[in-house]
This record gives sequence, structure tokens and C-alpha cells, in this order.
Amino acid sequence: SGNKTVAFELSDGIVYSLNAIVKDTSLNLGKITDGLDLYFSGEGKNNLSANKDVWSYGDYTGTFTGFAWTERSGWKDNRLVISEGCSFSIDAKPLDKDVTEIGKTIEFEFKTTNVTDDNTVLLDMRDASGAGILITATKVSITSNAGVTVETEFKENELVRIGFVINKSQNVTRKGLTLIYCNGISSRCINRGASDTYEVDKNITFI
Repeated sequence: SGNKTVAFELSDGIVYSLNAIVKDTSLNLGKITDGLDLYFSGEGKNNLSANKDVWSYGDYTGTFTGFAWTERSGWKDNRLVISEGCSFSIDAKPLDKDVTEIGKTIEFEFKTTNVTDDNTVLLDMRDASGAGILITATKVSITSNAGVTVETEFKENELVRIGFVINKSQNVTRKGLTLIYCNGISSRCINRGASDTYEVDKNITFI
């Protein structure tokens, strides 16, 4: 708090400076944890630490396979870099029970680089029927047990936050909708039908 200077730099290089008075607030700002089942973060991890290959959250643990623990295959800038031949799995199954009764949001934040094949699979949480979540090098999709699919594309070399939102089937506004958000903006949605479900017994595994 106190007197601060706020600077705005325009594209032509001109800088405008303004005086500002910053005051304390009574708001308690922090990460949302209400209803949160799982939160994966690489914050504070590095390739030289003794526990570089250990990660857990509550009752969930992660399994690292094939990492060289370098900036190209390991931790970098509080993120996990997964190169070809590596994989990371969490023993969590976010769709192992029908979530259309209570609703569910699943988010992933990631970036793809050096893409040579747009169809390269990064994460496959689908069962034999094709139901579940699929993330490839430039596209994400979610498919219900009845075969209803909603998908959207993203650009490589850009950090994206993808959110899959499954609304409840009854007693809510916009019931029966499944939506995909890209960086907080609604990108695609579909009405899956009141009796359609999501129930897939698959772990979270990035490959």
C-alpha cells in the first residue's frame, strides 16, 4: 500500500506515468478450493531437487516415466516439460462416475511446441467406445457415453487453459449442456440430451 507510480507504455514507445494511491483491502483473495478434487502445479519444483520425481495432492500421486530431468525433459519455469518418450500419470479418474447429476469442471493448462503431426495424442481419457476426453497437438474434445462430441482447436506455441464444463442434466439453467472454454472464453457447446451421461474409468495420463 501507499503511493505508487503506474506506467503505461504504448506500441510506439511513448510512456505515460500516473500517480496512484494503493490501499489495503479487506477482501480475502486466494485460490478457489471449494469443491476442488485435484490441483496439479509444478510451482517450486526443479530438476536438481531430491524430490524432483515426487508429486502428490491429497490422496493422489503422480508417476513420472522417461524424464531426463532437464529443461527439455523435466521441470522448467514451474511447469513440467513432457518430451517425446516421456509420460506423466495421476491416479485420478475424474469421469469414473456419472457427473451429469452434480455437474463437473475439468481444466488443463498447457502448451504444445515443435508439432509435426496435428493428430499426435497428448492425453487420452477415452474408453473403448470413444467416450471421454481426448487432447491432441492442436485439438481437444469430449464425448459422452451416447457418442455426442464437442471439440475445439487451439494454436501450438501458445499457453492455453482448456476447461470442460459438464452441466447437470436437471434443475439448473442451461441444463444438459457440455461446454469447452478456451482461456476463459466459451468456445464450443452442445446439448447432449437429458438422459446422456459421462462415465469413463480412465486415469489422467499425458504421453
